[in-house]
Amino acid sequence: MATRPCPAPTGPTRLAIARLDLAIAHCALGDPDEAVNIARQTRQALTAYRPVESIRTRARHLERNLRLRYPTLPLITDFAEEVDALTNTPARATTGHGT
Repeated sequence: MATRPCPAPTGPTRLAIARLDLAIAHCALGDPDEAVNIARQTRQALTAYRPVESIRTRARHLERNLRLRYPTLPLITDFAEEVDALTNTPARATTGHGT
């Protein structure tokens, strides 16, 4: 039985979640610069009129992990401020499928 490659995420919410998960992995692997670069690609999803809570939660999770691992890097301080500003707006709940 042949295996098929996993399909690419579709929709802005799924794509943002996938990017944030990848950024979290880069943080865990010790690559904070790439983690921030990837996470910043989700800015549009975080600044949407009604951002999805799962995106905000992942962004905050990444920001906390980066601050714990790299507290003195200016890049991380700047990113933490960006996440704080972007995630302090009301969010809508998600049902888990789509958007």
